[in-house]
Amino acid sequence: MTNGTPVVISTCVDHPDQTWYLGYCWGEDCEIRNSADHSKCLGVAGASADKGTKLVVFSCDGTPNQKWHSEVKWMGLYRGICNEAHALWVSVAGGGTTNGSSVVQWPWEGDSDQLWSFVS
Repeated sequence: MTNGTPVVISTCVDHPDQTWYLGYCWGEDCEIRNSADHSKCLGVAGASADKGTKLVVFSCDGTPNQKWHSEVKWMGLYRGICNEAHALWVSVAGGGTTNGSSVVQWPWEGDSDQLWSFVS
């Protein structure tokens, strides 16, 4: 949970660091906070607007690179998550499926690595 820690995909093991929830919202844009440390949010490394920039864990500060909105993208089951500041989507680098693959921001392509399920 150190600021700047890259977000990666991993096999689900029901651990709080794999659980995220919506924090404070500004209209349709919301923080995405981590359950292991409620003071940490999903953000874009260095607040970069470049596609392919890694997503990181960072102290929640309400800046645009930590504001996200989601849209239904496939039969109401999965959603895309878009960054408010850069209009780029949460994606897995190169469509990776192995543990440790980086989560990055990328233009919308509609591939499965950009579709996320929300559970309650």
